[in-house]
Amino acid sequence: MVSNLLLILISFLTYLPALSFFFVGDDYGYLTVDKITTPLFVQPTLYHYVPIPWVILLIVKYFFKTNPFPYHFLVVIIHLINVLLVKKFAKYFFNNEDKWPFICALLFSLYFANYEVVFWITGFFIAISLTFYLLAFNFFARFLHDKKNKNYWLFIIFYLCSILSHEFGVSLLIFCFVYLLLKKGVKKLKEGVGYFLIPVIIFGLVSFIKIIGLTVSPFASPVNLTRWIISVLSFLDYTVYPNPFFWEVIYQINKLSVLTIISLGLILFGMRKIKGVNLQIVVIIMISGLFSVTSWPQMRYLYFLAFSSSLFWTYLLRRINNKLIITLMIVFLITPQWLFIQARAKEWMKASTIAKNVVQSLSSENVCFLAKNKNYPAALGNNRWKAYIIFHPQPLIKFFFNKECFFN
Repeated sequence: MVSNLLLILISFLTYLPALSFFFVGDDYGYLTVDKITTPLFVQPTLYHYVPIPWVILLIVKYFFKTNPFPYHFLVVIIHLINVLLVKKFAKYFFNNEDKWPFICALLFSLYFANYEVVFWITGFFIAISLTFYLLAFNFFARFLHDKKNKNYWLFIIFYLCSILSHEFGVSLLIFCFVYLLLKKGVKKLKEGVGYFLIPVIIFGLVSFIKIIGLTVSPFASPVNLTRWIISVLSFLDYTVYPNPFFWEVIYQINKLSVLTIISLGLILFGMRKIKGVNLQIVVIIMISGLFSVTSWPQMRYLYFLAFSSSLFWTYLLRRINNKLIITLMIVFLITPQWLFIQARAKEWMKASTIAKNVVQSLSSENVCFLAKNKNYPAALGNNRWKAYIIFHPQPLIKFFFNKECFFN
């Protein structure tokens, strides 16, 4: 109980600035839905089909209208729940020990890229998807232990909820497959492959329904081999060694060969003796490859890999026998990430203030002025760590003034 309260306190204080934010970026654009039936059908021009978070946000909107606090509070609470779930389910990897699951959850909570999920109201889609992802993994792990059909079908239900919150919830199948390999070994792997038949069929059906209902490409951006390799390496870099300041320097050098050498070096180091590290590297590579098919490595997608990153480092720390060195290593890992999150919080607060001032100065008559006159920055921060300031007049009017705005 004490360790849970400590995790909640650390996580809450870290992301506390989010509760003061206004609507940032395209937040309000996601809150224009006003009918409960709308999210249940595929929207022809939106390549996501994620009805569960849409419905939840619609319920929040019904009670709280255009007050940003409840939306941000919801995302923060979901993140805190995920932190506690990570701690609980990390015990599957560390034989019900207490110390190492706590450390794993701490690393997950302060993973540097989580800011984009927790600070952004629309990050709720990914946050709640991971909640279902973790719950599905829990029941899969239970099923492997007791072979009770109830646990298998709960695994299927929460897996479906995960992919209906964000399509990248499908990466759960990779995570569970590697966990199956960890627990059963290669010799017994064949008997477990059948467990994934129903989940694969479900994802195929959901994807088919989505694709036939779309009038746009289901992919966020076109992919080619070069871009795919660069994207995979970037995911790998940010996950295996989560120090954003280090990668900022490497990015300035702008040498792919440097990234490749460092990445491969870390992989070879991890694959020496520790089975858990080996398998988490496999998870990271496979999921990174999956994500890179449809997108560049956007920070919010790393939320799905933060658990694997935390497990990776927890396995490494567990091999160290000196408590002082373990403590120093943890401090070395989390300090730059915590500082990075606080730096991002300041930029998001500035972006939030700009957005709030612009919206408060508008009326339903002059909001279309935004379409032609942009005397505000598009974003704060550099190319990778942007705090977006985006105004699309039509959804802006619809959300704040409950009217349509038509303009040339």
